[in-house]
Amino acid sequence: MTVNELMKSALALCGEGAPAPYLSAFGVPWVNALMAENFETEQNIRRAAGRPALEKIPVLTALSEEVPYDEGLVNSAFVFGLAAFIADAGCDRELASSFRNRYMLGAQTAAKAFEHAIFDCYGEE
Repeated sequence: MTVNELMKSALALCGEGAPAPYLSAFGVPWVNALMAENFETEQNIRRAAGRPALEKIPVLTALSEEVPYDEGLVNSAFVFGLAAFIADAGCDRELASSFRNRYMLGAQTAAKAFEHAIFDCYGEE
């Protein structure tokens, strides 16, 4: 999904039927912030799926760029995170809080655990 597609979905959630040119300048920085915030979640999703981890947090520069994160994470969390940013920009704190809660739930739902060895540091050998 591209940043532009994410913005359209988020704007629709906020009740904006037409594209909002005054918000388009914020799309890329907001998605970059969401990618930074969800970097460890994306790494865990990749590990669980057996895909290679990212070396660093990606930085997007254009609305036409694809978000290089798991589709489940992007669809279930990022769209609500963007909607929260949009609602905040419109001074609707209650709606922003609702979207922020849905964003956190989406990120937690998309997160994956991965198995690793646990060492008993208190037991006897």
